[in-house]
Amino acid sequence: MGKNADHTIGAYTRVIKVESQVLIPGFIDAHAHMFAFCRVDETVKYAIKGGTTTVITEVIDTFFHVGYPGLREFMKAARIQPIKIFMLLPGSPFIGESPKKQRLTGEEADSLLKQSEVLGVGEVYWPYVLRKDENALMLISKALTQNKRVEGHGAGAKDKNLAAYASAGVSSCHEAINAEEALERLNLGFTTMIRGEA
Repeated sequence: MGKNADHTIGAYTRVIKVESQVLIPGFIDAHAHMFAFCRVDETVKYAIKGGTTTVITEVIDTFFHVGYPGLREFMKAARIQPIKIFMLLPGSPFIGESPKKQRLTGEEADSLLKQSEVLGVGEVYWPYVLRKDENALMLISKALTQNKRVEGHGAGAKDKNLAAYASAGVSSCHEAINAEEALERLNLGFTTMIRGEA
């Protein structure tokens, strides 16, 4: 782009000429629960208005209400949206009171992790890892075997607990609430998201 961009134009380049406009890159929402309470297409309408072109969303809320068959339907709906939608499989049982304590089976996890839009397993709560919850450890193992990510939820974890959590293969935490917690996570090799108030 710009006045001297002719050298970047190839035989298959689509040229769009605009004036008096501002061009910005699309935003990536790196941690969302965007479909917890409404349909995929309705949510996307609002994401686009704000300039979001890619979303990485947890599906924990969706999965625990509709199970594996519903999650497959959700994935079909996500594929036909005008933005890119990637997802992370639910890594721990639903926290709180839920009429359905659904968990992915190993076969279901294998099938889902093979999909290109599934980047790995998300929201693996640290107490489940430290208690050696079989389902959480199975999901971590399957994700790592397929070279996918294991995203964490380490709210309240620190010191030895946080180090043990990292050693299980969890690669990130979005729960640091101050500089000290962020630095501790970074020092242990976690990708660390900064939480802020809207």
